[in-house]
Amino acid sequence: MLLLGAISYALFLFAYMPRSAALKWSGKLPQDVVPYGLRGSILHGEADALLWQNWRADDVRWRFAPWQLLHGHVAYTLHFSIPDGGGSATIGVGLGGATELTDMQLRLPLKYLSRQWSLPTRFDGSIEVDLAEFAIEGGHITAATGDLIWS
Repeated sequence: MLLLGAISYALFLFAYMPRSAALKWSGKLPQDVVPYGLRGSILHGEADALLWQNWRADDVRWRFAPWQLLHGHVAYTLHFSIPDGGGSATIGVGLGGATELTDMQLRLPLKYLSRQWSLPTRFDGSIEVDLAEFAIEGGHITAATGDLIWS
């Protein structure tokens, strides 16, 4: 009985470990990813901003997605905003290391994308992405199902 109590307590401590402590313990984020204002635990939390190369996401929130464990993925549901847009997705990593995004919804203004990709100024409007499935394995897209709308 004492062993069961000790295991339960260790799981409780792990689940409510502050995200900043978890990052230090588990290693660094992928190269060039810089978080600002981390709060919360590994189960759920938020960051004021997340920078990656020339991209910036604000008001980033995450929540552990335990039902994805049934599919063999350790996954989180993310929500974020950018100027005049934002998005959400459930992002998981499988046992083989493959990354899978499900229920991804993005709204990106072309003015924002033109600063990132040097698009001609004549392009205007926004891009809306609604993907049910998006899989990356070995750095290559292996599956994508959904809609991409330019309005």
